[in-house]
Amino acid sequence: MARETGAVVLDADYRKGPLARRRGHTPVGRSAHSWPFGPARVSVCGFSAGENLTLAAATALRAALQGVLDIRIALVNYGLLGLAADPASKTVPRPINAHPLWALRLFNDCYVPDAAVSPCSATRATGCGPRPTLV
Repeated sequence: MARETGAVVLDADYRKGPLARRRGHTPVGRSAHSWPFGPARVSVCGFSAGENLTLAAATALRAALQGVLDIRIALVNYGLLGLAADPASKTVPRPINAHPLWALRLFNDCYVPDAAVSPCSATRATGCGPRPTLV
């Protein structure tokens, strides 16, 4: 794809649990964004936990990257989205080993308010509005 489109593809690995806790991967994402390339034509993509890092870079970290990098598109796959909704509203017909609602709500209460960890908290009012995103 890179040859056909003329795109430059950078694959940045990041720290994963259990060695990295909470925001252990965020500094690596910031570091990758400092690599030299055309800062006005950047797309980012991520899978699973990398999806979260991708959305954080395209939203919550966007203001910090202003003047250095302009992320035009975010491509995400298999990440945690929709955490702003109450877990009780997301049910399946026959759950198998479902997590208790109190635990899911506790997780959301700890995770969702931090825009650097939970991109759904990033808003246009804070200068972190969403970029075009393919999920």
